[in-house]
Amino acid sequence: MQPTSVAWRMARHVALVLEVRARQDRGESLSDVKSQMAEHPFVVQKAFETARDADPDQLEAVLRAIRDYEWEVKSGQIDPELGLDVLLTRL
Repeated sequence: MQPTSVAWRMARHVALVLEVRARQDRGESLSDVKSQMAEHPFVVQKAFETARDADPDQLEAVLRAIRDYEWEVKSGQIDPELGLDVLLTRL
């Protein structure tokens, strides 16, 4: 698997947890969230459980770090594998 694919999957998961956390903060129940999201219900349930203890500021910081990594790779500033190692170390 390509390093940028790993980063994309990480970003997708973190974004999902962040969205679920926002819905929790608005008082939505698990069944409400499951019915309104396009993800598989099991995936939403796991994100719901994770989001309870997640800090939204930290999740946003992770998304920014992944965005920065992708920009550095696409602009040729860093090797994809080395950059992913550095990204994971920072997180």
